[in-house]
Amino acid sequence: MTGYADEKAARDDGLVISHEPERHRFVILREGALLGTAHYALHGEAGAEGAAIDFDGTEVDPALRGSGISRLLAQRALTDEIVEGRRILASCWFMAAELRRLNSA
Repeated sequence: MTGYADEKAARDDGLVISHEPERHRFVILREGALLGTAHYALHGEAGAEGAAIDFDGTEVDPALRGSGISRLLAQRALTDEIVEGRRILASCWFMAAELRRLNSA
């Protein structure tokens, strides 16, 4: 199985990570086929008191597990401009682990 160290390596293999704000999710696509998602819920307006984003679910095609693509999806989601001005919550266990890892780096 291919291991993906960064988003460029994933792109070189035909994988694209993108944000679908209208569906409140980040996705992994290959040739238009959905291979993974990181869903979120917004609470309040960015910059307002109590504003938050909750990453509440992550799913990746079992064939990609262990490739590092889940981590790249999480990193993209957790560092996207959508989180600016919001407290980051992670009710999804995977996103919570990635958030801890990013905060300890």
